[in-house]
Amino acid sequence: MISQIFAPVPAARSRCLSAFVAIARHNLPLLLRYEASHILAIAGAAFLLTGFLFGELVSFGGTFIAIGWTSLALAFLATLTQDKLVYGHSRSRLIRQLDEVRRNAGLDDAILPESLAFLETSAQQWERIEHALQAHAWHGQEGTMLRINSAAHSAMEDIVVLECGSTSESGLTDEQADQALIETVANLQYLADKVDAATGAITTYPRENFDSNGADLGGVAPEWVELEEALNRLRRQMVS
Repeated sequence: MISQIFAPVPAARSRCLSAFVAIARHNLPLLLRYEASHILAIAGAAFLLTGFLFGELVSFGGTFIAIGWTSLALAFLATLTQDKLVYGHSRSRLIRQLDEVRRNAGLDDAILPESLAFLETSAQQWERIEHALQAHAWHGQEGTMLRINSAAHSAMEDIVVLECGSTSESGLTDEQADQALIETVANLQYLADKVDAATGAITTYPRENFDSNGADLGGVAPEWVELEEALNRLRRQMVS
C-alpha cells in the first residue's frame, strides 16, 4: 500500500493530493483500477499458464492457449492505443490517468499551479479528517467512522473531478461545475471542523475506564448534532 501512495518523484506541493489520488485508485473496483492493456496481459498470461500446465489433462487446453495468445496480442495493441481507448467510467479513467502521472512524473509539474494549490488545500482538509479518525477516542464508533470516511472521500473525489475533469467526467456544465465545486469545498472543510470538534468532545467525555467502546454519546450531543449536519450537507449535495 505504501509503495502505491508515494510517487517516485517527491511531491513537495502535492503531498496530500498525491496520497488521495493513490488511495482513490486503490479503492476503485478491480476491473476499473487498471488499463485495458494491463487486464488483457494478466488474462492472457493466466490462460497460457493454465493451458500449458493442464493442456494434457483436459480436452480444451489448446483453446486456453489460443485465448492466451490472443489476449496478449490485444494487450499489445491496447498499449499502442491506450490514450484513445474509452475504457471504464469517465471518472474512473480520470483517476487512473492522474495516478499514472503521479507515479511517473509527480503531480507537482503536471497540474497548473493555481489548480494544484487549490486541490492541495482541499486535500489537506480530507487528510485532517483521516488523521482525526485515527484517535483512540473513535474506537467503538465504527459505523460513524465509516460514514465520515465515505463522505470525505466522495467529496474529495468530486473536487478532483470537477477541477481536473471535463463535462464528460463531471456530467455538469462549466457554470454548474463551478458552483458545485465551491459548495463541495466549503462542505468538506465544514465536515473537517466538526470532526475535529467531535474528536475533542469524545476525548474528554467521561466514560467507564475512559475507553471509547461504543458507549452512548449523549454527553457530547451538541458536537454530535453538528457532525450529523455536516454529513447531511454532503449527502444532500450528492443526491442533488
